[in-house]
Amino acid sequence: MTINPGDQVVWVSTTTNTPVHTGTSASPNFTTPTLAPGAHGYRVHILSADGCTGDASDEYKVYVLPSTTLALSNPSADEYCENATTRSSKIVASATAGATLPEKVTYSYTWQVEKNGASVADLSTVGNITTNINTLSSEFEVTTATVGTYAISTKVHFTVPVGSVLKSNDNQGCVETTSPKQVTVTPKPGKPTITIL
Repeated sequence: MTINPGDQVVWVSTTTNTPVHTGTSASPNFTTPTLAPGAHGYRVHILSADGCTGDASDEYKVYVLPSTTLALSNPSADEYCENATTRSSKIVASATAGATLPEKVTYSYTWQVEKNGASVADLSTVGNITTNINTLSSEFEVTTATVGTYAISTKVHFTVPVGSVLKSNDNQGCVETTSPKQVTVTPKPGKPTITIL
């Protein structure tokens, strides 16, 4: 598309159906003001110096995502024995959006585990992760039989549909992080020895 000197570049909000900005051939771009969470649509057309109006562009939608609150539950068991019949301590992370999310926009969780202060690379050696897209929550279940103190935390960020562009101040999808919760796997008592006195 060619913009000639003297042409006006007219930006229209499809949300309110009103012009929001008029640019020129030298400065055709439009920077949105601070927008409330939700969907905002825009179209643009050219008004020539001769007074002819060109066809409007396809609508371009901008979704302003809301703030997120991330909570991490206390472990279902603060500790368990390495040889317990049922080795399990569950921690649930719940993300709450400050407003309704657009269709197909959801959260992605990344869990982190430290054992005795050292980062664990393979989380499957410590437990299992289950994520529920419908409730926007994720659960980490500690099931390891390896003795130690485990600090479990998570972070969450937005994910958007393929073809969409997500921009955020951190360039990572508006990451929120929790403080860790601790689960301790205790050793079983040693085998006693009987001595005749």
